[in-house]
Formats: sequence, structure tokens, C-alpha cells
Amino acid sequence: MTITDIRKRHSQGRTYTDTSFYRSTAWRNLRAEKLQKDPYCECDDCKGKAVIADMVDHRTPIELGGDPLSMSNLQSMRNHPCHDRKRAREKNNKYRK
Repeated sequence: MTITDIRKRHSQGRTYTDTSFYRSTAWRNLRAEKLQKDPYCECDDCKGKAVIADMVDHRTPIELGGDPLSMSNLQSMRNHPCHDRKRAREKNNKYRK
């Protein structure tokens, strides 16, 4: 993606997020460690229900200052239902400010 493409996306109200971090060895190893340590979804809706997690999410998003490689900033989640609800809440809170 070129600078022109990024500027075009910004002008159209879309943002570009660099996702290369999520392909790094450090992230992949930490993610695997977190899922091994906490294999069940830790979201509020699933706690105590033994729902298997298949992704790891940052409690405080990196773009809001969350530590990208801190185990204490990570939570295990099942994929779309839980993660999408969390991201929607974050987005709503962002626009309320």
C-alpha cells in the first residue's frame, strides 16, 4: 500500500492500521503462550461457561497506549462474537469523548 493509497483511505473516512506486528515471532509466541495458559474465553459474557478461545486480544488497545507484549494486557477470546462486541464498545466510547 502506497502513501497515496493511505491518504485516499483517510480522506474517505477509513484508517489504515499496520498489522505487521501480528506477524512477528514475538507476538505469535506470546499469543500461543496465552492460549495455552488461559484456553477459555475471558470476556464478561463467557466467563465460567468453558467456551474455548481461539484468539488473543489486547485489553487496552495498542493504539490507546496498551503494551503490545505484556501478558497482563492480554485476554483470551473466542473469535467474532466476543471480540466484535468489545471493539464496538471501544468505538462507541471513542466517539462519545
